[in-house]
Amino acid sequence: MKAKNTTEGLELYGVAWFAVAVFLLICLFSYHPLDPSWTVATTRNTVHNWGGPVGSYLADALFFAVGGGAFLIPLFLFGLSFSFFMGRAAVSRVWILTFLPIAVILAAAG
Repeated sequence: MKAKNTTEGLELYGVAWFAVAVFLLICLFSYHPLDPSWTVATTRNTVHNWGGPVGSYLADALFFAVGGGAFLIPLFLFGLSFSFFMGRAAVSRVWILTFLPIAVILAAAG
């Protein structure tokens, strides 16, 4: 019997988190304050956000909730995906997920 290679599953998680981080970063950088979202009522059908309507709502919600600290979230997700790619111990992922909320709160407060 062959031993199951567990790094393939970890790499798949890494790819998924990397894709989420890239999408989130694209949504945040292409944010337009007049795009339709929860805080903007408009009759326009055009969305300037490169993530489409989902990106518009997501970016608006993140900027409303944490302000400029929203840019830290994709950075931490890149770190999380890198830890999955490298097959690091779960301790590094716990460290990343523990300090993400703290860093975002501190960035939003300052």
